Amino acid sequence: MHASVRALLTEIIDYAGLFPPAKLELDPAIRNYARYRMQPESWMLGRFICPTARLHALMPYGEKLFTQHAPLRLSVLGRGGETAPAFFDGLAADIDAIDSFRRESSEWARLEAFEIRLPAALCREADRKAAVDFLIDIEQAFARSNSELVLPDFYELGPTQNWREALQAIVTAFADYCRGGGRALPMPAGIKLRCGGADAAAVPTVEQATTYIEACRDHQLPLKFTAGLHQAYRRFDPGMRANVHGFVNLFVAGVLAYALPLAHHDIRAIVEETDPRHFHFGENFLGWNEADASADEVRFARSHRVIAFGSCSFEEPREDLRAVGVIS
Repeated sequence: MHASVRALLTEIIDYAGLFPPAKLELDPAIRNYARYRMQPESWMLGRFICPTARLHALMPYGEKLFTQHAPLRLSVLGRGGETAPAFFDGLAADIDAIDSFRRESSEWARLEAFEIRLPAALCREADRKAAVDFLIDIEQAFARSNSELVLPDFYELGPTQNWREALQAIVTAFADYCRGGGRALPMPAGIKLRCGGADAAAVPTVEQATTYIEACRDHQLPLKFTAGLHQAYRRFDPGMRANVHGFVNLFVAGVLAYALPLAHHDIRAIVEETDPRHFHFGENFLGWNEADASADEVRFARSHRVIAFGSCSFEEPREDLRAVGVIS
């Protein structure tokens, strides 16, 4: 396997078997995760995604499936809320659940990320100062609880028609806060983009995906994707009756946008590419058409810019990578 492929795909899939469309019960989902860690492609597996409300249900699996040397790696999903009061009520419950779980599972589990959706009202306002104030309120909530957590790692924007203005306000606020007005964080709070759902309306447009990649690149914020990414390359989905995004497209676009950097129209062209022959994987580089990045640049971008994608299936993305010849 080429080093560039390994760099691109290492720990790229956060397993979300508890969530639709798979929507497994906890027992088969956590056992799947433990089984995937023993398979040859385990290097592509990242964290297990679990809602904070279900953390305690993991306790019976601790000694059975995980150890201090091979811990359960978790990305925890917060409750969120449509309004600010509901959001902070949920956040208080999230913090309590996380701290309780940490105390009881320190020998076999490791909390590595926290994801949460911002209130739709905050996103509709598209106000940078309001977003900064919101981050301050979140940090103060953690401080009052004496939690070890500082800030959630990935924020998903609530649904809003003015998505472009909301995204710009949020990423600007995050960049300002994390590098100046707030704590100096090892990795700034990042953005999460939902790439699919129950129907075609849930799939973001090529322009939306491109703008998210470009905005996070320009403000040096981490970006994570979730949902709808079982296929390596962009293609037409007969069931959805729509084109759906490919995770190779999105991650190559993110890597090359960081490494070169690319203009908006070039990022967009990679996101909407449907011909796998235009993607190239060499021993020490990967590229699209004439644009390429070194394996070292790929590793940096994956660690700091385009982090992972959540998927309710580990097997489907893996098998699609095989089908298109990216892995054997």
